[in-house]
Amino acid sequence: MVALVKLDPQRNPKAWLIQVVDHLSTNFQRKVIRRAKLVSRWSPGDAGIAASGGLGEGPEPYDESSGSSGGDD
Repeated sequence: MVALVKLDPQRNPKAWLIQVVDHLSTNFQRKVIRRAKLVSRWSPGDAGIAASGGLGEGPEPYDESSGSSGGDD
């Protein structure tokens, strides 16, 4: 919608639209790279998940056998 509002038919609309798409794709790629870096920075084990597009999946289920039982030692 923004593109249609800002479109100037007196100029070259095809070239302008190509430039808009180019800029949007560049910004999207920057966002993907930035998020992958943040994920790898804050949770190094999950860096591969971010790169493969697996973000949004829940954490690994808790394995009771590896955690402390909280009982008497």
